[in-house]
Amino acid sequence: MRVSSPMIEQYRNVAFWYANGSAPGKGPVTSYRPPAGQGVLGFAQAAASRLGAVVARAEAARGDALRLTSAVFERRTATSSAPGALTATATDRAKTAAYELHVVRAATAQKNVGAALAAAETGGLAAGEHRFSVTVGTRTTEVEAFIEPYDTNAAALTKLRDAVRASGAGVNAAVVRDVANGTVRLQLTAAGTGSDFAFEVQELSGGAAAASGIAAATEAGLDALYRVNGGDVRTSSSNTILLDNGHVLAALRQATDEPVRLTVGPDAASIAKQAKKLVGSYNALRSAAEAAEGFLAPGLARAVSGLKTDDLADLGISRGPDGALTLDEERLTEALAERFDWAKRELSGPGGFASAVAGAASALASAPTSTLLHPGVLSAHAAYPLYSPSRGTYPAWLGMSGLHFNMTF
Repeated sequence: MRVSSPMIEQYRNVAFWYANGSAPGKGPVTSYRPPAGQGVLGFAQAAASRLGAVVARAEAARGDALRLTSAVFERRTATSSAPGALTATATDRAKTAAYELHVVRAATAQKNVGAALAAAETGGLAAGEHRFSVTVGTRTTEVEAFIEPYDTNAAALTKLRDAVRASGAGVNAAVVRDVANGTVRLQLTAAGTGSDFAFEVQELSGGAAAASGIAAATEAGLDALYRVNGGDVRTSSSNTILLDNGHVLAALRQATDEPVRLTVGPDAASIAKQAKKLVGSYNALRSAAEAAEGFLAPGLARAVSGLKTDDLADLGISRGPDGALTLDEERLTEALAERFDWAKRELSGPGGFASAVAGAASALASAPTSTLLHPGVLSAHAAYPLYSPSRGTYPAWLGMSGLHFNMTF
């Protein structure tokens, strides 16, 4: 349609009438006043910005609330009274329990530490081909190396080291240097602790095993010895032991004179962390709802600001004079330790804090625009040029028809 000058003037008048709440010759058409005070465009921009912020904050709060009502309460953690001697982890299927573990001896890995040879000199190992074997369990591997007459002791031991590594014998080989004394040693170390990884070096030809000093074990591979709850001594080739059918893994680090207490239970730290996050996202939602006053439906705003928190003081959640919530994590942790089932119910049960936040946030996050808008806007729809698919984009009394476009005057 062709837009004539009178029509353009009518559009200008619409913005004026909208801002002042009156129609031509009819006086005031509504008691509602848009809070933006910037006419049609200003109101639309402010409404979109403020309500968009509310919806975004609502989605974040709903997500944090759902996370607090789901897996976080099912997580388990294991706490040791002596972390230097023993640590542990627990799966979500671990039972709440307390163990007393006495570490009699930690498992060790076998080491064959060779003799100290002058690094820069030659002759520590005879020139020629050298062969020796390494046996781990039932598997035997041959190692071969060729030493030149001009090879220094450092070079010769390096050749042995590289030959052991290349053979895949199942032991770790390293050249240990003592810079201060100018010496080098060849060291073989088992791939794991205990008797399961014990190994034997046997000379075959050339004499390299004896000359380097790696033929004999200098530190034996010992199994771990431990007691659980005062029971009989148990053995383990590994320092990782299983409790509760494998749902608790304890790592033995060193022997202890007294039993170490290992406590398995809910992961209070994770619960407190998620509760703190939810309190923060709720405060952000509440602030966004306050900032949207005049744009947001009062009922939805009250659902957020009027959230009941009177029964949450024992969980460390309280409301300040400004309406914002605070969380005392120490108090919450104590409540979880003393009355876990009650704390879980109050925080994540059907009528708990997280469920209440999720309900209020969901109403905002999933509501259509017509529900979010202040009812004054909707009651003024017949007089103000708000968009509606069935009614067009102009007041009924304007008397215009056809297609209308946004335009700048």
